Amino acid sequence: MGVLVGGVAQVVIHLPILKKHHLSPRFDFQKHPALEKMSKLFWPSCYGAAIYQFHVLLITALATFLPAGSVSWLWYADRLFQFPLGLVTIAMATVLLPTLSIQAQSIATLEGRQKLKETLSFSMKTTLALIIPATLGLIVLAKPIVKLLFEHGQFGPNDVIGTQKVLIMTAIGLPFVSISKLLSQVFLSLQQPKILLKASNLSVALHILFSVILIKPLASQGLALALSLSAIGHAGELGYRLKTSFKSI
Repeated sequence: MGVLVGGVAQVVIHLPILKKHHLSPRFDFQKHPALEKMSKLFWPSCYGAAIYQFHVLLITALATFLPAGSVSWLWYADRLFQFPLGLVTIAMATVLLPTLSIQAQSIATLEGRQKLKETLSFSMKTTLALIIPATLGLIVLAKPIVKLLFEHGQFGPNDVIGTQKVLIMTAIGLPFVSISKLLSQVFLSLQQPKILLKASNLSVALHILFSVILIKPLASQGLALALSLSAIGHAGELGYRLKTSFKSI
């Protein structure tokens, strides 16, 4: 109920401001020419944007085969992982897309490419300047953070240690997930969602491969490390694709 009420409030709070600017939303069933173009871009883009959540679902399913507590350790570690990701990376990626979309219209020119590169470079430096310290903080201070936030009730010392170890492995991938999020916005602005689709498929394949290899020797830590390794592969693939795309223009 809390999620439902919060979701409704998140929509309703915008309505007075929209009305003030004569932008109140309304249903319009007339087919706009841009809808057909947008529909072709939507599903590949949606898949690429949701790939991390697919990874979380996969490791949660695999963790059910591990000793009791493993699913909870992964879930709590992911909550801590998502905090800097949402606070910094998602916020940056959200405000970055409109600017990149405008600059992408002149990508065929040298000046247009340079502006897009400068925007991406600035956003990358700004994001990593905040994400890297957050990553180090999650790794170095994993135990006291978990202990302070979660150790109460039936969440005991053993759960603190389990979550701590998983969090360290998960945090390794935080900078690379951030890089992937920003690079994905570039391909969306260039209207090349198929590249996101291919990179996402590679990420999934790597995640499954590393999970199978690491789950037996490292258990829940192995699943978390597999997620980080697949994030590294995903970021590397997107970076390579972007470099290739600029060379072909």
